[in-house]
Amino acid sequence: MKDEFKPDLQVRIISPKGIILSSKAFWVSSKNNQGSFDILPFHANFITFIENSPVTVKKADNQTETFNFIFAIIHNLNNNVNIYTELTHPIRIAKA
Repeated sequence: MKDEFKPDLQVRIISPKGIILSSKAFWVSSKNNQGSFDILPFHANFITFIENSPVTVKKADNQTETFNFIFAIIHNLNNNVNIYTELTHPIRIAKA
């Protein structure tokens, strides 16, 4: 069902050293202390933090990328998803 949406999210992963990712996306998935969650277009405004959980982004080019952070803050406001991390070199796993 997640792939039925248009890539209406603007996703940015930001570290103190700069922007790690800036892309239009269909969805963002991760897991916080409440469980797994997905951010889809027109999701309610949302803020959470994650620890030792992967963040998966389905980009507008249909590529899926997974990032592993020790700690990150995810903030969604009006289809703009900003992911803040202090890591400068996250583990990045690209998938087709």
